[in-house]
Amino acid sequence: MAFLRNLGKAVKIGVTAYITGGIAYWITAEIFIRYIGKEITFSPLVSALLAIPLWPLNVYGDLRWIGTLPQDVAALLVTIFTIARWPVPKFILNTHLKPIQANP
Repeated sequence: MAFLRNLGKAVKIGVTAYITGGIAYWITAEIFIRYIGKEITFSPLVSALLAIPLWPLNVYGDLRWIGTLPQDVAALLVTIFTIARWPVPKFILNTHLKPIQANP
């Protein structure tokens, strides 16, 4: 039962980090597009629906073929900080395990 609870916490952390990374990517990309004066193709609602769930692919494409952009840095930093704000679960630290004793 403790395994499922810890697994649920890990999934919660992962989903939260994924969504916050996507939101950070989308907001930073919208600001960057307006800053450089590029023509806006999609409305913010459509771009949010495309950018938030698919931000890892966008980051990969940017880093692979374009280079580092502000939205890539923001998305990766927000994802790392979101994961780092939770305490490390006990099943990773192995603090709840008793030391193995040899049989006499």
